[in-house]
Amino acid sequence: MMQLFQILLYAGREGISRGELIDRLYGREDLEDAGATLRVNIYRLRKYIQKLKCFENDDCIWFQEGLYRWNYCAVPLERDTDRFRLTAEEALQETDPDKKTELLKEACRMYRGEFLPELAGEEWVAIESCKYQKLYVDCINEASALLRERQEYEELLELSAQACGIYFFEEYYPVSYTHLRAHETCAD
Repeated sequence: MMQLFQILLYAGREGISRGELIDRLYGREDLEDAGATLRVNIYRLRKYIQKLKCFENDDCIWFQEGLYRWNYCAVPLERDTDRFRLTAEEALQETDPDKKTELLKEACRMYRGEFLPELAGEEWVAIESCKYQKLYVDCINEASALLRERQEYEELLELSAQACGIYFFEEYYPVSYTHLRAHETCAD
């Protein structure tokens, strides 16, 4: 039920088709009637959501024109993935160096790592996770170049430390401690 909830929230206003939902939830399972199982789980999720005081009696899950959707009219929703993606894309397209640097830093600070890590084995999650990781890497690499150029090493160290904390086995970190030590020695 929780995976169903996450899929519906992530599908957003666009919604998700019944077939795609069945595939994401039960694609690997050999169910006799996946459609019936989906209906039962949707019913259970609706009932569970209605028990929560913050949602009152509104139907939060709609089925219209062959798509399941979260009812944004009843329960507005802001997804952190949307905010990150929009900020990162704006930052990467920005031409003003000052504004670009600020947007890049903001996007990098928003990023928290893998998308839905508890569902990492699901193909659709892995695809989305790769998209967000690529955006993050693009942002941190551009931020790194701008911060190095501006000699804003403390900011660069902060972003690098965050990147190391998120992806500690990767080698694309924008700055090394050796580079910072060399700069500190030269500055003395």
